[in-house]
Amino acid sequence: MHKHIIGRLSVVMAAGGLAACTTVSAVGYPAEYVATRSPAHVWVTQAGKQGMMDLYNPQLHGDTLAGFDKNGGFYEMPVGDVQLMRAPMAAPGKTALLAASIAIGSALIITQVQGSSAYCANYGAGSNNNGVPQPCGTTYGKPTN
Repeated sequence: MHKHIIGRLSVVMAAGGLAACTTVSAVGYPAEYVATRSPAHVWVTQAGKQGMMDLYNPQLHGDTLAGFDKNGGFYEMPVGDVQLMRAPMAAPGKTALLAASIAIGSALIITQVQGSSAYCANYGAGSNNNGVPQPCGTTYGKPTN
């Protein structure tokens, strides 16, 4: 049973890690964004055309946006024709959530591996357990009524 729980938690943590640190958002000023950030990949919607186009390694040449499409072909368009540009951006909230999930998942895994029985320390004077902690609800390791 422990192996199944550990496996499931590991899968959930790995899947969350894939998407946790970035998000795709609309870019306010495409020309400035490409010039200052040098993104590896953006999605562009052109005025008068249907659908979004993947543009890899976009660069700005004057007032022309240039880059490669998903098939490796070179593509150019006037920056003025860009109706919408979306790009991956940092997502600090998702990153914090990932870190918290990893911490909680790790604690659960450690608890499952080490065992989750609570122990009561009966170290007081006159106790008969010789200073050895006993599971809660037991005396000398035997259940109490």
